[in-house]
Parts: sequence; structure tokens; C-alpha cells
Amino acid sequence: EIIKMIVVCDQAGVHFKEAKLKKAGGTLTFNFDMGSGSQPEIVGEMQISKIPLSALLSPSYEDWIEGRISAKGTILGSTNSQEGVVMDLDLLLKDGDSLTLRDTLPLLSALKVVDVYNSYRKVVFNEGSCHLHLGGGVFQVDQIDLKAGDLMYLAGKMEVRPPSFAEIAKALDIEDVRVVSDVIEQNWKLEDKVLLKSQEETTVASASEKLGEVVAQEGEEDEVFLKVQKASILAEKKVSRFSGVIKMGLKKDAFDQSPNLKEEYSYDPKSGRIWVDVPLSGRLQTLTLDLAEKMYVIGRRRK
Repeated sequence: EIIKMIVVCDQAGVHFKEAKLKKAGGTLTFNFDMGSGSQPEIVGEMQISKIPLSALLSPSYEDWIEGRISAKGTILGSTNSQEGVVMDLDLLLKDGDSLTLRDTLPLLSALKVVDVYNSYRKVVFNEGSCHLHLGGGVFQVDQIDLKAGDLMYLAGKMEVRPPSFAEIAKALDIEDVRVVSDVIEQNWKLEDKVLLKSQEETTVASASEKLGEVVAQEGEEDEVFLKVQKASILAEKKVSRFSGVIKMGLKKDAFDQSPNLKEEYSYDPKSGRIWVDVPLSGRLQTLTLDLAEKMYVIGRRRK
């Protein structure tokens, strides 16, 4: 909802002098100048206050993270440059802000089993900060310093980016990467039509159905296999990939009933925590799954 917006247009470009928007009880304010010419530069500032994550993230994240956040920073770049419009924001959890991780995340589900003293059904972070960088289709989070009371502490950095051609080929069991590159490079207009028809549907099946509708409309007579393969590639292209390492600090008693885990992840008396390195890789659906399985195996292993 637009609460207020003052925009001035002149020969130098477009100037958003003041803008305030509202969403689900949170506010977004910004101001920036956009120059003229073939590659107009943007320079400005942005601030968000108590915006729900559901308004900022795609629906695919709703099962494992929720909350409200506040942040402020800069808007730079150009709509016609390779990196596009770049946002650098400093997130700070203030009164009423929180980030909640649910146990649908495999690692938290594993901790529920191996740690009998603490609850990980919902881990609520209500103290701390991090830095956010968005540009060129890549979302980076670094300088992470988040605390969920005494239960958990998180540090480190992570990146969310589009998949490479090789990653798409591997995910779909396609031996020749050139098949992927050819489909993406030759069907970008078709891809736009598919996405316009189904912006929130990300499964291969739904994308195949939508693609079939578009192909039929344009009178193309591709083989069924090629249709499905093409739809699968275009759908997989929209599945982001994670990378990075998060350092997770747990309470001293977390592994008291799992001697093998206690031996694997030693207690640090200086910080008063057990530290676990959490590698992040692959897609959202399998995030932290490898470490969760490792904890299950070590936790159940007998001496």
C-alpha cells in the first residue's frame, strides 16, 4: 500500500524524493535519483521496519523460516547494467523483530532427536545483526551475528544464486551440458511466457503443463520428450542454489546423552558453547540434510 510518494521528473532524470509503503504492519521507505540516458544510474537509500519475511521471500521458504525484520542501507546501480540494481542493507533485530527457524530444516529435526534437553521445534532469533547484498541475481548474507537466547548462536556467511548449466544438467540427469545451455539460450522468450502463466509454481510437472499450453498456442509440434525436457530445464533454472558455511553454537549440555557426538563436537569453555560447522550447499529442499544424517549416524553409533 502506498502511503506517500513524491516523484519529480526533469531533464536530469526521475527523482523519488520521498516514498513510504506499508505491508502487513511493516513499512518500507526509500528515496533515490535515477539519471537519464541509455544506462541511467540509481543512487539512493532504503529502510524497512518490521516487514514480515513472507512479504520479502518466495512461498518456498515459508515452511522453514518466518519472522519480521528491520534493515537500512543503500540502492545503487543501473537497470541496464549486468549487475542491475544493487541493494546493500544492514539488518538489525530490534524490539518486535525476530527470525524463526522451524524443525522442517533437517538439521533442527536431527537436533530434536540427539538433544533430549533442549527444544528445536522453533528456534527464535531475537537478537543480533547481519549484512545483506542483493545484485546480479545473487543474494549474499555475511557478518552473521544472531542469537536465540542461550539456545543457539549463528555466525558466518552464505550465498543464494541461480544454478549453473552444469548443476541443472546434474539435477536432471542430462549428460551433455550443451543441451541445457541450448534450451536456455534458445527459449528465453518462451520461458518468460511460461513464468508469466505460473509465477508461483516451481515443480517440473506444473511447468511442463504450462509449457505445453504455450507450445500448443504457438502451433509447435515438438516430441513429448523434448517438451518435458525443455520444461524441466526451464523450471530447474529457477531453483536457487546455496553455498557457504554457518558456524552454529549450541548449549553445553546439547550432546550429554550422545557421547559420540560429544566427542565429535567438543565443548569450548571460553565461549561456553559446542561449535558445529554447518556447510550450506545445493537447493533449499536438501539444505543441511548431509549434516543431519551424519548426526543421526554418529548419535546412534555404539562405542
